[in-house]
Amino acid sequence: MKNNVTFSTANYDYLYSCNHKECIPLHPILRRIIKLDEDGCLGSVPNDPELNGYSPEMIAYYLRKYDYLKARGIIASKDNVEFASLTASSIQKELENLSVLTFEVTDRCNLRCRYCAYGDLYEGYDERKGQDMDFGVAQKMLEYLYSIWGNANPLSSVRTVAIGFYGGEPLMNFELIRQVVEYTSRHPLPGIAFKYNMTTNAMLLNKYQDFLQMYDVKLLISLDGTKEDDCHRITINGKPSFEHVYRQVKTLQQTYPDYFQHSVVFNSVIHSKSNIERILDFFEKEFGRQTMFSELSNKSVVNKEVYDSMYRSVIGSIALSARQRELDEKLMYGSPTISSLTYYLHHLSNEVFKDYRTMFYGVKKLSLLPTGSCIPFSRKLFVTVTGKILACEHISHEFALGRVSEQGVKLNLEEIAQKYNE
Repeated sequence: MKNNVTFSTANYDYLYSCNHKECIPLHPILRRIIKLDEDGCLGSVPNDPELNGYSPEMIAYYLRKYDYLKARGIIASKDNVEFASLTASSIQKELENLSVLTFEVTDRCNLRCRYCAYGDLYEGYDERKGQDMDFGVAQKMLEYLYSIWGNANPLSSVRTVAIGFYGGEPLMNFELIRQVVEYTSRHPLPGIAFKYNMTTNAMLLNKYQDFLQMYDVKLLISLDGTKEDDCHRITINGKPSFEHVYRQVKTLQQTYPDYFQHSVVFNSVIHSKSNIERILDFFEKEFGRQTMFSELSNKSVVNKEVYDSMYRSVIGSIALSARQRELDEKLMYGSPTISSLTYYLHHLSNEVFKDYRTMFYGVKKLSLLPTGSCIPFSRKLFVTVTGKILACEHISHEFALGRVSEQGVKLNLEEIAQKYNE
């Protein structure tokens, strides 16, 4: 990983210091010195042809400045990343403070979206066999976590555990959803508030909307926009799903307007037939809100030709729009441009402090794992329909960390730590 990043705008050169998370203006001489040092040619600076237009005194000045910046670690000559070793106790601590538990309740689906991550474009997932998760499996996972949570000393005395339902189409195994929600409602834990969420294609929405509203299940509805934009979301018979889904969503909106307002959000996949202005206008007119945008997954693609013909980037679609500024303002943090700037400010600069302690004393430097990934279960625990335990749904199923069945949970924390440390 490079510790120094140099870049240019229309008028100036800059250095971004990864060590200090700061940007500083960069004189052309200093930029050339950095490049020569990276190439192992620092001694050739006084005679470098690209610096012929500058006086020896000015070059000497910037050599001294370069030494000054290096001495203070602003310019680093080598990678100083510290790697940590994962331990069973650190994984145990993440389980004690787990905030998201997601069940893949079924691998069945009533749509055949052409860009589906479990479709013909991709590999690396378990074969879709039309399976449903049994409640006995989900219950064993819950009992395992309950035993940990009941004996733990969590970082927070009051916290939320979000239980998610994923598919396939989750509502095709509604019985499991009902059982999990009712189980956690009947078995409360001190200091833990259970919340529920689900990603759905809304094909069965009205059939179960009373239950979803009763338990305030947060919904992420997949809808790509108008009928033209939604063209890749087709039924198992190859017919468009738009009209049916649109009616389902409008009925929910009219039946439970308050629930719809605070508990329903949308996601739209951008592809080659999408019109981003048309999509935003559609959601604003029909539902009084904006959608979130996502792109076709680029992981484990097997049909590259078809993928390339369908793929469009969100940031590119907005950049090509005559209404770019308006779209960014409407999307705000959903805009890739604004999201990137926000990420830079919060994670790559020293300009944002989450509390007074970090403002006065700085942020403790964190060590990275050799794998470059997060600590298992620090963000989520995901259980597949076949009982595999993963760190999240985006990881290939071949990297399962454990298994759960009606006989119990097999999760060896020592083996997981060893695997990550290899």
